Formats: sequence, structure tokens, C-alpha cells
Amino acid sequence: MINKYKILLSPGKYSPPNSFISIGLLAVCVALPVLLATYVYSPTVALITIGVVISLVGLIFFFDVRNFAIYIFPLIFFNTDHRLIFALVLLFFISFLAGRLQAGKLSISIVYPIVIGLIVLSGLWGVTNAYEVSEAQYLFRFNLLFPILVFVILFNLEPSNRSIEKTMRVICTFAALIGWASLIRYLIIGYTRVILGWVNFNPAGCFFGMILPFAIMSVLYEKNVGKKVRNWIILLGIFAGIFVTQSRAAYLTSFITMGIFAWKDRQVFKVMMPVFIAGALILPSLILYRLMMTFGMTSTPDWSSVGRVQIWLNSFELLPRYWLFGMGIDSYRYIYPINFPGSIVRAEHAHNVYLRWWFEYGLIGISAYFYIIIAVFIRAFKRVVEMRKENWNADDRLLLSLNIGFIASLAASMVDSPFHHPQVIILFWMFLAYQILLVRRSGKANE
Repeated sequence: MINKYKILLSPGKYSPPNSFISIGLLAVCVALPVLLATYVYSPTVALITIGVVISLVGLIFFFDVRNFAIYIFPLIFFNTDHRLIFALVLLFFISFLAGRLQAGKLSISIVYPIVIGLIVLSGLWGVTNAYEVSEAQYLFRFNLLFPILVFVILFNLEPSNRSIEKTMRVICTFAALIGWASLIRYLIIGYTRVILGWVNFNPAGCFFGMILPFAIMSVLYEKNVGKKVRNWIILLGIFAGIFVTQSRAAYLTSFITMGIFAWKDRQVFKVMMPVFIAGALILPSLILYRLMMTFGMTSTPDWSSVGRVQIWLNSFELLPRYWLFGMGIDSYRYIYPINFPGSIVRAEHAHNVYLRWWFEYGLIGISAYFYIIIAVFIRAFKRVVEMRKENWNADDRLLLSLNIGFIASLAASMVDSPFHHPQVIILFWMFLAYQILLVRRSGKANE
């Protein structure tokens, strides 16, 4: 363990830190998860156990921060306890700082510093302007501050392309296990739209849709038979998760994925079409019924779609009052029913990420978000356009899969608010960091 600590990030020479720093970091790493598990609420055996396990497993990989990022941090996407999310983000940050101390690199680079600064400042304004400050503070930390912190860490950590690929593979593996378990639960018990480890099925559908392109890529271009079978099992598990969510936004992102992939390689039809056809035949209540409901072909009214349209129209009526400064984080749920008491559905939010950002952060916040999204998208998509199937390599396909997942998440966000769930928004900022790094390396390779 000490040897792992000594090498940290630097493959070359190192000068070990003094014993005080070493003991202090080890103490924090061991104690932090347990303290967080027992803080605020009454201690529970489950949370303490999780804290201890994370500490022990973390110590094996901890001081090699890249291994922590690959094998431990992805656990953040498959739990609903905010204290565990807090613990993993904080451990990741401590691991990163330990590496910088060891390597003697105390400076931290921030890409798009002005834009990110404006996003954070608009978030702080959204807290002070919020109708319910305590809830706004929670959302600011978990949906804005922590994701940006992860983005900054990954950008400075500069994981190799193979490390990014390993991280995505670990995430896909965990997701496949969740997808298979949720499908089995549905087949045995009959509970629909229940995704284990997720509170809300629509954000879960967006999450599965974001990682789907990487899983498809892993099946299409793996030549080893054993690994290809493994990748098929993972891919089908991710599809199982999408089907169980019954999220039409997730179905939409899946077709977007298929369309963009087909633009580069039509082999994707051989993977996705049989899966969708088989899924529709085997699980008609999960797929066909939901799609038929959208077009009014069932006896059950589609109040979800009707309610969304009403909320969007009413939101545009509200926007002239709040377009400049917003109304504060999570204030929509309180202000909307006051202005529209006759709404047919309860509006917790605007059911559109971009409208929600505008209402919560004001014009400066939404402009900053748009700037960084468009800037990264243009740089990555420009490289995707240049790719040719005849001569592309694993790095090109990795960037393609991340860019498609990025586009899919932006599309899903037009009809819901998945980015206001910690797991989804953290993955979104990870995709931003990964695309920036991959495009930068691709440009250097082509020089």
C-alpha cells in the first residue's frame, strides 16, 4: 500500500512527503466515509459497512488516483444516498490532491474558467434567490458544485484514453447488472418502471442512454470471441434497463444513437434492430404500449405528454417575469401552482433542462451553460465528422461513442430534467472532460 502511495501519479522519480502528511491523509481516507455515514442521522449498520468497505477497498487503490477513478468512483452512479455520493466525491478530491502533493504540482488548471465561474456564481445567486433555501443549498452542492469539481479533477488528472475506456467499461458493467436485476424483478414481481439504485426512472433512462453508445461500440469492434460475448451480455443488460424504465425519452435517445452511428457505420443496425424487435415482442407492455400511448392508440390517456405540453406553454408565460435573474433554485415547484392552479398535472419543474436552468440561474447562468456545451460539442463533433471508418482507430471510436451519448443526453433533456439528478449530471460533466481531452490528443496526433 505504501509503495502504491509513493508512486501516485508520477511514473518517474518522486520525493516522499513527510510522515505527518502521510499519516494525516491516511487517517482522513479511513475516517471520512464512516463519519459521513453516521453524520446527521442515526447511524445504521448498512451505511457504516459501506463506509468501511469503501475505506478498505479505497486504500488498495487510493494513492493511485487513476485506479480510484476507474474502479471505485463509478460506484457513485448506483446508489441513492447523498452522503455516499458526498463521500466518494470528497475521497476522489483528496486522492487527487494527494497525487498533486506527491508529484510536486500544486497548480490546478481550469478550462473555460470564466464560463465555469459564471455558472458557479449564478448557482450561488440561485440559492440566495430561492423560495426554499435549504433545498436549494442541497441542489447547488450535488447538481452543480460536485459535478464541476469532478470535471476539474478529471481535466487535471488527464486520464489516458485507455483509462477512460476502462472507466466506461466499469460503468457499463455496473449498469448492466442493475438492468438485468431490474428486468428480473419486473418479470417475477411485476413492478414496472423500478430501476434498482435509482429513485426516478426518467433520469435512469437518460443515464442508460448516455452509456449505450459505448456498449454498442464494444460489441461491434471487439474481435476476441470471449470478450465479445461478455460485451453482448453488458449491452443487453443496458437495454434491459432502458426497457424497464419505459422512458420514451430513453427510446428516443436510443434511436438517435442508432441514427448517428449508422452515419458512420451501418453495422449498428445489425445490433440494435434485432434487440428492439425482440424486446417489443417479448416485453410488449414495456415498449409497444408506451409508444402507442404517445400517439393516442390506447384507452389510457397520455396525461404525461399532455401535462408536459401544458407546463411548457405555461412556462413561456412565466419566462418574461424571470428571464433576467431567474426565480431561484427549485422555486418553480412553489411559484408555478400559484400562477397556474388549474394545471392538470403537478409541476415539480419545467420538464425541460434548459427552461429549468433559465428559471433557476437566470440569463447569465443559462448563457454560460449553453456556451460550454456548444463549445465542447462543436470541437468534438468536428472531429467526428472528419472520421472515416476505413482508417479510424480505438480512440476515434471512443470519442464517437462519448459524443453520441452527449448528444443523446441533450435530446432527452428537452422533455425532462435528468441533469438535476446527481448521477446524471456528474456523468454529463465527465463526458465534457473526456471529450475535451480526447479532441486535444486527437489534434496533436494529426499534427
